[in-house]
Amino acid sequence: MNKELLAIKKRYRLSDEEFNFILYGVFEKKLYQIYLSEKLPRRKIKKILTILKNKKNGIPLPYLLKKAYFLDLELHIEKGVFIPRAETELLISFLETHYNKEKIRYIIDIGTGTGNLAISLAHLFKNAEIIATDISKKALRVAKKNIQKYSLQNRIKLYYADLFYFPNHKEYFHKFDLIVSNPPYISKKDYERLPKVVKNYENKRALYGGEDGLWVIKRILQEGKKFLSEKGIIFLEIDHPYPLKIYQFAKEWYSSFIFLPSLSKKIRFAIIS
Repeated sequence: MNKELLAIKKRYRLSDEEFNFILYGVFEKKLYQIYLSEKLPRRKIKKILTILKNKKNGIPLPYLLKKAYFLDLELHIEKGVFIPRAETELLISFLETHYNKEKIRYIIDIGTGTGNLAISLAHLFKNAEIIATDISKKALRVAKKNIQKYSLQNRIKLYYADLFYFPNHKEYFHKFDLIVSNPPYISKKDYERLPKVVKNYENKRALYGGEDGLWVIKRILQEGKKFLSEKGIIFLEIDHPYPLKIYQFAKEWYSSFIFLPSLSKKIRFAIIS
């Protein structure tokens, strides 16, 4: 490794993952090219040091670099827009493995954030039309940049919306074969326990799910039944204590409930139809 980079890594006690994230974001080169460089541009070193100073103040790295990563996507991100988490990638992996790519034609991604799920779904379901919504206009601006970067603006339509309520649009939408969302699901009790780095910089509306954490999930299930096609599915990221409560709330409208674990083996996803 370049001696100067090694000294910086040691001084700030950075993990390999953190340091590689910074290097890739600053240099936009393959890591081996950076590590093998004997001399690096001073402006790049200064930028790394500025990022590390701000990181020390608690600002998350994706906001400092204005970059986030999801599967094979490099995404633009800005402060206040939800940072995609690696465990959400399992949602895409499960759909890729278990669902017929030809039968899912109409998809809605509720609370799209950076557009990470909508873009990944467009790559997976090549013939699908996708609607991506958010109640944050800033998130929609960020998602628009990412969708344009991957040349998907003809297949992914962005809407300012509160779940299924589109205040500025009255056009008819098809019933959806797939309703997908990583909704706010953190309860009041758990929100109060979140690290300051999360509470101070990420948008509360993207995290907080009401007193019991289920307020938005319940709305999606109650309102979603009107928008789901006959063989459609609702695929949600949830918190691990919720399966029984979700089943008891929605059993009147849905007949199939599947709950899947994350890599930590705690329940993290619900598939409902």
